[in-house]
Amino acid sequence: MGRLNSANPAFQPVLMNRFFLRPLLGLCFVLLATKAAAHPIPDVPVRASFEDGGACRIQVEVDPRCFDLDPEIAPYLLNSALKTMPEAERAALLAQAGEFLKRTADFHFEPSGAFTPEFKFEFTTHNAQPLTKDDDPVVMTGNWSATVPTGSKGYQIYARPEGKLSVLFLNSLRGKEVSRTMVLFPKEKSFMLDLIGNSHELPPEKPAGSTTSAAGSGDDRTAGVTSLLKQGFLQVVARGYDFILFVLAMFLLGRGFKELFPQLVVFVGAHSLGLWLEALHGVHVPASIAQAGIAVGVIVLALANVLHSQCTWWRVALVAVFGLFPGFVLAHSFAALTHGAASLTLSLLGFHLGVELGLLAIIVVALLVTAWAGNARLFRWAVAVPGSVAVAAVGLWAIVGRIGWLSP
Repeated sequence: MGRLNSANPAFQPVLMNRFFLRPLLGLCFVLLATKAAAHPIPDVPVRASFEDGGACRIQVEVDPRCFDLDPEIAPYLLNSALKTMPEAERAALLAQAGEFLKRTADFHFEPSGAFTPEFKFEFTTHNAQPLTKDDDPVVMTGNWSATVPTGSKGYQIYARPEGKLSVLFLNSLRGKEVSRTMVLFPKEKSFMLDLIGNSHELPPEKPAGSTTSAAGSGDDRTAGVTSLLKQGFLQVVARGYDFILFVLAMFLLGRGFKELFPQLVVFVGAHSLGLWLEALHGVHVPASIAQAGIAVGVIVLALANVLHSQCTWWRVALVAVFGLFPGFVLAHSFAALTHGAASLTLSLLGFHLGVELGLLAIIVVALLVTAWAGNARLFRWAVAVPGSVAVAAVGLWAIVGRIGWLSP
């Protein structure tokens, strides 16, 4: 008497809410709060300073996490651990930093061509500050000083194809910081820094008889927006594995229009709102919290797929809430790509369009890969359920690893 019938479809949302969503969301928000202590993805800053008379100094910073298979979840090497490290291991680590840099970046002067700085590495904390506390994160800072070759007009770096991390192009001219910076992904070149004129970028040589017109600035602006569109696309399909996992967690609910379309509409609105709010400084969510939010959303949506196969109002609500976090993460990437950009709104439009094209590409590929499972029942038991379990496991592994529970 009064026995609940869990097979009744009308009862399933109640069952989900009582026995699944509440405790799961509680656990996930605890993990989300803990994630505040996680570490950002390492990059490779390359800082060059040029003074009157041709004096040049280039400084690089290599985080030991760069050597890990997954630098994003690798723990910092702390000063306390460095103190107990044998001298031979310390020397090997410094030598490894030099080899890593040779595989990461090339250096060029214009017109003399490529050159190879011989960096002298030492242990410091971030921004070349000395190690003082036991909990200071350790990095290897390399310095190289020389005189710019006579007749050099420009300086440029190139992120090598075999590199795995982004390279930051940072410069100082005659004691003044250059406002324009760049984040270079593998195979990308920086702009040519003007070493002799008053502008930051050396203008390209024009054919004889050509003239400069006012339309030039418009061409540069169009080229910049096109570049950011490409970066937005790549940020999703090539570097955004957490974004891809989130989309797959939505997709695995079902391939049908009724299951997929409402989620996609809400997700586009949610991550767009997060992107624009963060990029235009309306709100600020730390990257560590935003990344954890994506992982939590992946876990919740993927496990919900196992227990339910229809797009209900609470499902759309979950997508709306957790869909904000991918936008926050994308905004951090956008800020790194456009530091000092002249037109923030135009740049953001280009980047945003690239993101949406990337989202469309993910959905198209997912539809093509699962085309063989056209029957709804076959899709659920052959694709959705095992795929959702796998996606949830990866999301859990990501958040646990980033918090540091997998660290020794």
